[in-house]
Amino acid sequence: MKRRSVGLLVAAAMVVPTIVAVPAEAHGDSKRVVGYYTNWSGYDRNYLVSDLVKTGAAARLTHINYAFGFVDAQGNCISSDAWADYQRPFSAEQSVNGKADEPGQVLNGNLNQFKELKKKYPKLRISISLGGWTGSAHFSDAALTPASRAAHVKSCLDMWLKGNLPGLPAGAAKGIFDGVDLDWEWPANEGNPGNVIRPEDKQNFTALVHEYRKQLDKLPGRHGKYDLTAFLPANPTMIDKGFEVRKLFKDLTFGTT
Repeated sequence: MKRRSVGLLVAAAMVVPTIVAVPAEAHGDSKRVVGYYTNWSGYDRNYLVSDLVKTGAAARLTHINYAFGFVDAQGNCISSDAWADYQRPFSAEQSVNGKADEPGQVLNGNLNQFKELKKKYPKLRISISLGGWTGSAHFSDAALTPASRAAHVKSCLDMWLKGNLPGLPAGAAKGIFDGVDLDWEWPANEGNPGNVIRPEDKQNFTALVHEYRKQLDKLPGRHGKYDLTAFLPANPTMIDKGFEVRKLFKDLTFGTT
């Protein structure tokens, strides 16, 4: 498959630059400038969503991957930090819109700040990134069977795209995310100690991506079709062991390494 790589340079310290691999025949020469914003950036580093505006990073980005949502032992999507994601109130000085979050406000945290960020940059697309180094322990179980894959994807779409967050009214976070970024580290390869690993992860990851594409295409998106992306390793041995790259790009919007 012919692919095009775009190198990124992003000034914001907490927005991690990536390399984007785009299937040229599927997406033409569209430039994508992708950054990862982590939900722990607002703690000791004190880099907030509002800093994406202050530093000028938001104006240069086309896509933000919000990292990370986790997968639990039952294969369901969960928040890795509910306080950072949707509970933490921000002052006027910390907020994207310059207004303090009010007591009793339904949605707070980074997700509410992303909601305000998209008002400033309506073409910006934001995806929830799932997994990461410490959140990939149960991906293999979630991807194991057709039933487990279907249940996992439904859980993730209900929570992050339909916005049904635990403890909040139904749909409280709807419309914030324009896609899902899969950061399983790593199918059929050693990752964080204790991760479940199976030889069949390679084929099951392809099947999982296909299940995501199938369910995503049934949902109406803000900009049409929802994005489906994946973080792939640069190590050729890991790729050969854990990824059916040509098959994956039939369902992925693009991949990052």
